[in-house]
Amino acid sequence: MTNRRALRLLHTADVHLGLDFDPRRAERAFEAVISLAIDEAVDAVVIAGDLFDHNRVTAHEVDFAAAQINRLSVPCVVMPGNHDQYDDGSVHRRIHLPDLCGPVRMLTDPQGSALELGDLGVTFWGRPVVDHCPEFRPLEGAPTRGGDVWHVALAHGFHVPRGEDSYRSSPVRVEEIEALGWDYLAMGHVHRFWDVSAGDTAACYSGSSFSYEPGDDAAGSAALVTLSLSAGVSVQRLRVALRPEAPVS
Repeated sequence: MTNRRALRLLHTADVHLGLDFDPRRAERAFEAVISLAIDEAVDAVVIAGDLFDHNRVTAHEVDFAAAQINRLSVPCVVMPGNHDQYDDGSVHRRIHLPDLCGPVRMLTDPQGSALELGDLGVTFWGRPVVDHCPEFRPLEGAPTRGGDVWHVALAHGFHVPRGEDSYRSSPVRVEEIEALGWDYLAMGHVHRFWDVSAGDTAACYSGSSFSYEPGDDAAGSAALVTLSLSAGVSVQRLRVALRPEAPVS
């Protein structure tokens, strides 16, 4: 008997709370992402790196992140990226999000760690960015599949096409995606929605939750991931529109 049932995940990345040039834009976009997750009645939310724009974020920005995540009634899997990398000065070492947010499950082992959510029939795995450099390989050490559950990996890095040389930091080569053989790879670091599936692994960049274009009509993106025994894995780009600001009284 399988432990898998149909699952819906909301995949986001590159949220950049504390954005230096427009912090409120990043906040409004993250609020919209959480609202999308609630509206779509997803089973879990995945944040594949760069929840925070830097490790100097203020108490306000941490409290804002916690307040938004606490709107969820489902697990929220968070992995540090290159902007909030898990080095000695990381915001994720200064604060412990699970203490502030009941839904949060962190992936912070520098060698990579697995998280099993038995009630959902899914295993997550991710290796956080500790040193954003060409030698860091986000998928290095990823385990093979184990057990009849859904397998979802997280990676924050730069996609490298087949056979190409690259000196970019945190490379994720198409051959590595192909060899992974997991159901879905949630990517972060590239700020646009981009399907980079290879082999039997469905893989996408969700894109940043906000757009760098001016104006409230500019939208970011998120990925709605459906895992189905009958239909396989499908990914839909969701538009993340900024909701109107409440009037100042």
